[in-house]
Amino acid sequence: MQPAICIAFFISVLGAVPDWVRHPISLPGINLLTILFYWKVAVIVLLAPLLFKMQSVERLRWTATDTVMCMFVLYISLMGFRQENFTSVLRFAVDNTLLYIIPYFVISRFMTMKIDFHYGALGFLLLVTILACVYFVSQLVKEDFYQEFNVHAGWIGRLIEYRGGFLRLAGPFNGVLVGYLIGAGFLAFLILKEYFPVSKLLTAITFFVFIAAIFFGGSRGALFGVCITA
Repeated sequence: MQPAICIAFFISVLGAVPDWVRHPISLPGINLLTILFYWKVAVIVLLAPLLFKMQSVERLRWTATDTVMCMFVLYISLMGFRQENFTSVLRFAVDNTLLYIIPYFVISRFMTMKIDFHYGALGFLLLVTILACVYFVSQLVKEDFYQEFNVHAGWIGRLIEYRGGFLRLAGPFNGVLVGYLIGAGFLAFLILKEYFPVSKLLTAITFFVFIAAIFFGGSRGALFGVCITA
């Protein structure tokens, strides 16, 4: 698929699997090489191959922002020496590369035209719509769908926890990220609404479900994430 569509697909499926789904990988002589999370698989499968398509001079041109990003990742990796051993810091550096470096360079090089941003906005809108609908339905039936499939939680992890009368939902993201993503979903909807006709009723329903998802999580971090996006 085209790079912009691949990136949009990557964004739209980020919430498919919660972060408690993990698989430790070891090698002979190495007890723990890395812990394979869903987001790592998504980056490796969907974004890493696009690095090999950055062959033009324009895409390979180094910028000041590139330097800042690389210095940031180097800094947070080196700070790990305060509490971790050498091998743990190396694993942390690899994770930071997957989390920051690869997505940054791929997105900044391939999302350059208006149509590319439309694909990216659609990816955010799909992600947030699915996430908000799951949160909304979970509140109605008072059941955390994500935790029901958490084989590591046991019966204690499935106990219903409330805050302010609402079920606190774990989901694939923490509260701050949920608020940030829903804020991005608001922006994506407004962007796409300028180019595609959307009825007032559908707009009202979408905004209601998005706002409900922010409050249903019972997290002040979600509200803070929306404010950051705004």
